Amino acid sequence: MRSANVDHFPGLNGLGLSMARVHIAPGSVVPIHHHPGASEIALIAKGSVTAGFISSDNTVYKKTLNEGDIMVLPQGLMHFLVNTGKTQALVRTIFNSSKPDRQILVHALFSNNLPSEFIEKITLIDVHEVRRLKALLGSFG
Repeated sequence: MRSANVDHFPGLNGLGLSMARVHIAPGSVVPIHHHPGASEIALIAKGSVTAGFISSDNTVYKKTLNEGDIMVLPQGLMHFLVNTGKTQALVRTIFNSSKPDRQILVHALFSNNLPSEFIEKITLIDVHEVRRLKALLGSFG
């Protein structure tokens, strides 16, 4: 992923926009995440991806997109991209913020210093699975 945001291009400061170029290999994913500070438009420049988001009432909106297709991903909602094609996909994303930020769900849950027993209580995931995921993602507790 290559980003053009205010951190890399200070000239974007105050313009309220940024963008990124994302290459996704066949079978690979952009894991479920959200942008607390921006909505996103994803333009499929090459290949085919399945993109989707989960609304605040937990309805999933998912669609397979081909070259030239776009999808709007609303601010703050969890969303994902999966390359469901046979070739590398190129996705160009545009944000309505010069610094959209990104929080990946699995990292938010398992790459932190919360005790595993506490995560078990707030997620209803067995503590052994929580520990396994924390170890996999480089966090212990």
